[in-house]
Amino acid sequence: YIWAHTWYGDGTGEQPNISFNHIFKGIDIDVRDHAGAIGIRHSGSQGSTLQDSTIYADGAYAGMNNCCGQGGGTYNIEVLGGQYGIVIEPSSRFPILTACVFKGQSKAAITYAKGGSQVPTLLVGCRIEPAGNCAIDFITQRAYAGINIVDCEIAMKQGGVVAKTKKKENIHIENSFIKGAEFICHGGAKLPTSDTWTHIERYSSHTHQAVNLINGEQSTDEIVEWKPARAAPLYDTICKKHYSRGPSFEDMDGVNIKSFGAKGDGKTDDTKAFEKAMASHDKIFVPKGNYLLSGTLRLGRNTHLFGLARTYTSIGNGSFKREWRSNRNEDNAFSLVTVEDEQAAPGLSFLTVRGRIDWRSGRGTYMLASGPPAISGHGGGRFYGVMAMGRPFVLREIKQPTSFYAINIERVLTNPQSIIENCSHLRVYYFKVEAGTIDRPNAGDGNTPCRISDSQDIRIYCMYGNVKKLGDRSMLDVVNSNEIVVSQLKAFRPGSFPHLTETRGETQSEIPSEKICALFVRDTFDK
Repeated sequence: YIWAHTWYGDGTGEQPNISFNHIFKGIDIDVRDHAGAIGIRHSGSQGSTLQDSTIYADGAYAGMNNCCGQGGGTYNIEVLGGQYGIVIEPSSRFPILTACVFKGQSKAAITYAKGGSQVPTLLVGCRIEPAGNCAIDFITQRAYAGINIVDCEIAMKQGGVVAKTKKKENIHIENSFIKGAEFICHGGAKLPTSDTWTHIERYSSHTHQAVNLINGEQSTDEIVEWKPARAAPLYDTICKKHYSRGPSFEDMDGVNIKSFGAKGDGKTDDTKAFEKAMASHDKIFVPKGNYLLSGTLRLGRNTHLFGLARTYTSIGNGSFKREWRSNRNEDNAFSLVTVEDEQAAPGLSFLTVRGRIDWRSGRGTYMLASGPPAISGHGGGRFYGVMAMGRPFVLREIKQPTSFYAINIERVLTNPQSIIENCSHLRVYYFKVEAGTIDRPNAGDGNTPCRISDSQDIRIYCMYGNVKKLGDRSMLDVVNSNEIVVSQLKAFRPGSFPHLTETRGETQSEIPSEKICALFVRDTFDK
């Protein structure tokens, strides 16, 4: 049970939204034959993660209760057995489950408790194989935020249903394969076959509070785009698209930077120790410490620097500042640079870089490191748990396939707070935002959280957050862009601002904040 004490009342309760930087990684859990038991409860928020664990839950109640979300995330968790794979409460902070497996659950892989879910659940690259005939149980509560299912595989008993519902719910499925189910949900269209696989190219249904905006036209239709398939892709292929297990200090081919003379005392210049280690090894563990580095450190094509946690391991120069300030340009600032190569796959994990990060490699991994890197040239890859706090997040001219998981943007005083400009092949899996929430005069954070302009082939799955005082500014502004898809966008509370605006030349369309954006699609090109 991993949690943070509240600062309200007597301080004895749980407050998940301040449960920061808790890491549970590479530890298996066995609660078999303990009726009522749950393997792990971890409602982690910014910087928290749950990774690389198997939970044995046969004869138990559930493998998980809540999971890590924004600024962190949940990755490569396998739950075997139990009545439920995961039970999600409103306190679960923007739950994202990536490359996870739920197998053998007697009632459902996913269910909800205590009032439903405050925000949607996002499943990315997961496999769901319950023992029963239901994957997701939506009947225990009166209201739910919904669920997104992307690049997943669902197999169940013949005649099952993907989502057991009493009424229409917010459900979005994209590029997923389903076998055994007759329906996605109650009252929805019937799948073409249940005894073989169906490829769900896109499916969307929603509550009466939601609306679609498809190529400039509002609609409330159920969207059904599917076809029979001979087989589903190999699950390893789906999984590896979104996650690969990172290096460990236990790996035989990994080295400890202190073996090369690094001190990590914040006083000794450890630059030469890093250069020596990187010249002969790819996996370099940087244990707890403050490693003073100078000049420019250049990572090799496959160099992966990994620390204990970004709150414990720091490299660069200057004081050990908070990560959202660590990349500011300063005189004599340290720089970390990756190879300019679309095939290079370097890595930075579980550490803070006190200096500038120039990310120019196309297939690297950036896992719970300090604030967002400057991506340019052939830069791309996968970025997990990125937080832009207090300064704008800018993506320009990115053309390599690039994915962000569990991104968190808040307290940014510029409008817009984040920019995606002239980019393509970009995916954002859960975009948590805060705007207009700093409670002091002239704070100036009542800004549009994101603007997409002059871009194509962009996807945002789940954009939610605490958004206030935007005036006539929207949560998401889409300008002169094509092949854009956004699913389930909503502020916690409606306001006078639009949820989404789209501008194409002189034409503008919008979804007002009193309507959930179930699905936005722009897939036509202007002549």
